[in-house]
Amino acid sequence: MPKVILLSLLATTLALPLVGCGVSDDFQAGNRLVVTSLTDSNDHSVPIFNAVVKTDDSGKDGDPATVDTDGSQGDHFPDDGEKVLEPLSDDLAKVGLKNVTRLGVDPGVPLTVYRVDVTYRDGNGKTRDFAPRKSYDVSFAIDPDGTGDLTFVIVPWDMKANGLEWYFLFGTSEELAVVRQWTAVVDVYARDQLNSDDVHAQGKMSIRFINPMVETVGTGTTP
Repeated sequence: MPKVILLSLLATTLALPLVGCGVSDDFQAGNRLVVTSLTDSNDHSVPIFNAVVKTDDSGKDGDPATVDTDGSQGDHFPDDGEKVLEPLSDDLAKVGLKNVTRLGVDPGVPLTVYRVDVTYRDGNGKTRDFAPRKSYDVSFAIDPDGTGDLTFVIVPWDMKANGLEWYFLFGTSEELAVVRQWTAVVDVYARDQLNSDDVHAQGKMSIRFINPMVETVGTGTTP
């Protein structure tokens, strides 16, 4: 099974557990492209990611042995001066793909996957300026009735740094409720190697974000 990690990112600028294993039929190539799975890098179909940098919560003086007079030690807020334990980072996902030969087509043809688009919708089903669509270029082939995996960035770190983190730290409870849960719509495009006809497949992933300063991944509880 071929595996490819996407390397180039184009600067282009509801909550279902998973899963779009469907295919758009606008593209009438001899073979179909099907999404068979969509998970994070740890094989979770409904992943939980950090939206906020995690620090040691030692206070602005950065010394856990002292008690800051300003109350910053143990305030469950990532203050300047504290040791960073988990910085903001990209989160990865893996999409499983299958090249399915249509009935009546003999023989089938290889498909070359050339682009993956990710569109983000918040808990109200709306797009946000700090979470624009991301497009990734790739080039790899899947044989007729064969399978392949693509690993790509499902949540870029700048989506957190440019908006998501702010809502978790300073937003109202209503604003926070909307940005906790997102749906990532993943569109995969390929080309029939014989006729250069385009094919398309789509999957959906439900993503939950937490503040690791006050919540524990997997439990959603206060530490």
